[in-house]
Amino acid sequence: MDWTPVIEWFGYRSGFHDAEVVSIDLRRRPEPSRISLHAWHMTSEVDEKGYFRLERHALVTFTFTDIVEQLLEEWNHQNVLMGLVITEVPEGYRMELDSTFGAGGYFIARNISVSVEAWRNP
Repeated sequence: MDWTPVIEWFGYRSGFHDAEVVSIDLRRRPEPSRISLHAWHMTSEVDEKGYFRLERHALVTFTFTDIVEQLLEEWNHQNVLMGLVITEVPEGYRMELDSTFGAGGYFIARNISVSVEAWRNP
């Protein structure tokens, strides 16, 4: 899997801690399926309220081709991740959505690609 778009946007390969799953679009083959996250870079600076400053907000979209297995649990109004991990497996790639609150589970697909665009708050 090519992480270049994520690295170009954030400057590193994000683990997506605290990112929010904003949409999941599952399609039957041969159509691709997608998961989109609102993610950002947390700085070491704090604001006047004591919160870490967030910058580089982005909509990060993972596109799957040929999902061979999936498990999705607990969809709700926020869907915050503890993290996201993608590993290579015999079938292709496995994406683990480690949930803090809301959506969690995994997807195994023949291929996963990623794109990044500036976040536009809906």
